[in-house]
Formats: sequence, C-alpha cells, structure tokens
Amino acid sequence: MKITVIPLDSRPCNTVWLNDLAKMAGYELTMYPRALCGDLLVGANFDQMLAWLDDEITDTDYLIVAADGLCSGGLVQARLGQIDAFAVMDRLEVFSEYKKRFPHLKIYVFDTIMRTSITALNKETEKYWGKMNEYSRLLGRTYFFNDEKEKAKLQELLQEIPADMIATYTKARQVKHELNKFFLDLVNQQIVDYLLLLQEDSMPYGVQKIEQEVLQRMIKHQQLEKRVKFYNGTDEGGVVLLGKIILEIKKISPSLFVHLPHPDVLAKVMLFEDQLFSENLKQMLETMGFKTTDSWEQADFILSIYAEARNINLDTNSTIPILPTKDNQYHCYIKELNQFLHSHRPVALVDLLFPNGGSWDLLLDIDLKKLQVYSAWNTASNAMGSALCEIAAKIANPQKNNFKFRNERFLDDCLYQYIVRRTVNEKYLKKGYNVYHLGVNSDEVLSEIRMLMQQYDDWLGITNYRITLPWHRTFEAEIIIEE
Repeated sequence: MKITVIPLDSRPCNTVWLNDLAKMAGYELTMYPRALCGDLLVGANFDQMLAWLDDEITDTDYLIVAADGLCSGGLVQARLGQIDAFAVMDRLEVFSEYKKRFPHLKIYVFDTIMRTSITALNKETEKYWGKMNEYSRLLGRTYFFNDEKEKAKLQELLQEIPADMIATYTKARQVKHELNKFFLDLVNQQIVDYLLLLQEDSMPYGVQKIEQEVLQRMIKHQQLEKRVKFYNGTDEGGVVLLGKIILEIKKISPSLFVHLPHPDVLAKVMLFEDQLFSENLKQMLETMGFKTTDSWEQADFILSIYAEARNINLDTNSTIPILPTKDNQYHCYIKELNQFLHSHRPVALVDLLFPNGGSWDLLLDIDLKKLQVYSAWNTASNAMGSALCEIAAKIANPQKNNFKFRNERFLDDCLYQYIVRRTVNEKYLKKGYNVYHLGVNSDEVLSEIRMLMQQYDDWLGITNYRITLPWHRTFEAEIIIEE
C-alpha cells in the first residue's frame, strides 16, 4: 500500500510527524523531499513538485495533498497571495488525468480558509498582527451586524495600518477563496475523493465567516457533506488524513470513550477558533472513522481531554505561571484519569488548558508514564488532530508498543513550549533579539535552549534527544529522541 504525500511545508508537524505516525501504524510514506519544502522565507517550487508527483503517482494508492504546500509553496507563502490562482488551477487539471489513468487512486486534500491576520516576522509585524486581526474581526462584524461604532473603528484602523499591508492581505484572501472553490469543484467532479476545509486562526464572525457561508452553500447545493468536512485547524490536516487512511486500510471503526472534567467543557469556542470545539471534534472523528461509546471498559481507547470553562491564553513571551484551577472538579477529573491509567486500558491525554503548550502542573498530578498518547501543541484542533492519528496508529498496530513519539511530545509540547520557550523569549526580547526570525543569533539562542532543557528533562527521565530550531525561530522546535 503506497501512501504519497505533498506536505504543507517543512516544519516537523508536517513532515517528521507524518513519517513517525505512519511507521507506528506499520507503513512507510513516500513524501516530497523535506529539503525542498517551503520554509519561513522561501516556498517550494510548484513545477518541481508536480514533476516529482508525476514520477510517483503510477503505483500510488493514496495521495495526501496539502493544497497550500502545492499551490503556494507553503502555508506562510499562501498568506501572501503571490501566485496566479487560475494558472495553478489549469496545471492541476493533471489530477483529472491521474484519476483516469489510475482508477484505484484515492486523492485526499486539505486546504485552508485564510487566517484573520498576517505572519509575525519581527516586532513590527507583531504589532500589526493584532491590528490586522482586529481589522478582520470588524470587517466580518460590520458585514453581519452593521454596527455604526464598529464601522467607525474600522475606519480608524484603515488609517493606522499601512495600505500595502491591507492590499496584500486582501489579495491573498481572494486567491485563497478561489482555490477553496476550485477544490470543492474537484470533489464535485469526483476527482478529489475527500476534502478538508480547515479554518486557520480566526475568531467568531470575522471576515472568514463571509467566505465560509459561500463555501457551505456550495457544499450543500452539490450535496458534498459526506466527502467534505469543515472545521478549525491547519497543521494537523496531514495527520488527520493519514489517520483516516490507516483506519480505512485496516477496515476498522474504533470506539473512543471521551473523558472530560465536565460534560459541557467543550461546548465553547477555543482561542484562535470560530466554532464550538465540540463541533470540531465531531468533524475530526467522522473524518477519521472513529465512534464514541459511553462505556470506558468497552472502548478501544480512552480519550481524556482537559479544558476549563473559561479560555486561558498563554503569554509566550512571559514566564508568569498559568495554573489549572485545582477545585473539586479538577481533583475528581485527576482521580478518574489516574484510575483509568491504572486500569490497563489505553489512555490518551489532550491538554487544552491553554493554546501553544501543555500544563506542567497537570502532568505532575498524573502517572504520566502510563499514558499511551499525549498532545498539547498549538491550537486545540492542532493538538486533537495529532492525538487522534496516534490513537489510530496504535490501534492499527498494537504490536509496536513504542513511546518515542509520546516522549517527544512531553519534551516539546510541555517542557519546551511552556517552560523553555517562554523563558528564552522573555530573556532575548529584552536584549532586542528577533525571536520570530533569529538569523545570526540562532546558535546562541539554541545553546540557551539546550541548557534549559537539561535542567528539567531528568524529571521526565528522557535525556537521549537532540533539539534544533528548524525555522530559526523559537515558535517551534524539532526534538528527536535518539533510539
């Protein structure tokens, strides 16, 4: 069974993780070379990707395509709108030829609905990141609610934000929207077998909601609901489709028992998202082929999700502790979770206390070495998607009881993101360093990161790893355990 992948970009979550999770399930991926994938500053070459794909498609059974990686060269580049969308669409008619030549081929695509802000590359763009986010929010709200005060605020922002920045952003949204509609049409023509439309970072009733309504009308009109799923996310798109393929190949639909601190804790919109997280989870479970059950004893896996009623943001540039609310509800949840861990049932923990990292204090309260799966990175949907794929891989190949990926998540999602990254950002921002693109300061900061990691990794009992900054910024690290 050959699974071929066009990644979103070169970051670990879009390349290394896919390979690791496939191997966990017992498969080897054929992936476009990581060294040629897009990075922070330079996108992948569209023509080279298509030429590579032409060579690999002959014996491919499943093709996973990150639309932004293929069409724009990467996620960051997709936010710039620099491509000729209609020329790209013409070239992608090759997908129709693939389906004619290889009727058995299944093409699975994930595309993004553009986020509501720009990419932060330095302190200047970080300042405008917030203003552009507010601009996008007000564009949507004035469209839907026609509020005069919000209209006035929108006009103020138009005077504060550089005109060329707004022009670039507006064009990029237009390009992305045309590509979204194009991929929906490929599903309608039965060229693309399955499509995820993933809403990148946003908020309720932002400008993206206008585009969503257009796309959702198309889905309903063309009756594509069973082959197109829409939810919040982006970077987990590849692993969600991989998880779907793993369960399809095995022809299984595993059952999950969902364990929560409170039954209603997911009935809220998480930070950087624009619909109820319970709906996002539902769409991911349906995409991959999971069922849910009310019996934890009968479930194939226990999916324990920690979240609280209120949203908590994590200041990644400050070391001020962010602690879970350790009330009776918390203690009951922890007690139940530890009981599950000692019941010899497989347990996954997805920590959604705050985005962009995991709670160190939460891990301290559980028997973490008994966890089969742990996830707490980036947005809530990012963390959930990779956890579900790992669950699928472990169920599909129970003989491979390897905890390498889980341990890397302990080191990365929690230790690095919550403790080390925040310590480093706080220190080096005060020194005037650009943590969004370290440049010549990359080696100095990485040395500090390695020293800080060593101060804490003994507690986890994991010391045989290497850590790098693949995009020379502190936002993401690449942590590989040496086996």
